[in-house]
Amino acid sequence: MTDLVILKGIKWLLDAHTFPFDEYVVEYGNEDSNDHDITASKEGKKFSGEAFNVAPSFFQGKKASMLKKLRSAEKPVDYKVIVANSDAIGANYAPKVRKGEYFVFVDVESGEAELMPNKVNKGSSH
Repeated sequence: MTDLVILKGIKWLLDAHTFPFDEYVVEYGNEDSNDHDITASKEGKKFSGEAFNVAPSFFQGKKASMLKKLRSAEKPVDYKVIVANSDAIGANYAPKVRKGEYFVFVDVESGEAELMPNKVNKGSSH
């Protein structure tokens, strides 16, 4: 199911022009050749993302682990993004994020997604 979260999430990112990238490099399944599940770069801006599909009861633990991984990157990244299944969170969920961090919650059936926080500063720097 994580692969569906990645596929539908990337399609939504591209369709919505959420971040300033024309393409994303993704790593599916159990591949482990890249530092992150999703990467992109353009005109000096960098994107790193982690994706997962998890039951609501495991969301907080998985989120904490993925944020730690994104925050520990050796090189500066402009956009650190977690892409996850929307049914892992409650209707009133509001993540606490640092500058340059975002969540994309994907409905794997419809392909609809929600960005949190819902505004991207495309001129942000590390």
